[in-house]
Amino acid sequence: MALIEAVSAEIGTTSYIWGGWTLDIHEGRPLRAHGDVDCFVIGLHQHLTPFSEWLQEAGWEVKIVLNGHLLSARKEGVKLQLGHVEIHGDVAHWKHNGNQGTILFPAGWLGADPAPFLGVTVHIAGPELGYVLKTHPQLMNPDWQPRDKDRADIDRLQDTLLKKQVDLHSLSFRVSSM
Repeated sequence: MALIEAVSAEIGTTSYIWGGWTLDIHEGRPLRAHGDVDCFVIGLHQHLTPFSEWLQEAGWEVKIVLNGHLLSARKEGVKLQLGHVEIHGDVAHWKHNGNQGTILFPAGWLGADPAPFLGVTVHIAGPELGYVLKTHPQLMNPDWQPRDKDRADIDRLQDTLLKKQVDLHSLSFRVSSM
């Protein structure tokens, strides 16, 4: 996570952790084992080369998946996924499957202020997005089957959002797929 923040700052963009790690970051401690780190990168298209070079220099095996607008890297059993996001007004466009799959969500769900976590300061996507993606996986993949860890994450996300007095039922209406 520290490397992603450092590379992002160096090349003039922002990356946001999303997925399972966001719950851990909100809680301030690891809640479960993770084998991957998922990130949104603002304008990843323009930053593929510098990200690739930095990661390779740090010993990561890098693969660019052009259809998915994705940079994937592996090192020591950890998988890193960097996805392309564009901001248009107050809407974020995540191209999770190239031009064939884009998820639109409120840009405000990408935290403006970084959060401290285990000695590192990171930008994170809000729990709202995680909740919608976990409870509506068909937005990303129509064949997705929830796993035990997904169900546990949904419970934690729901608790987090209810503490913030968020209307859970209204969240899905703020996200669409095209």
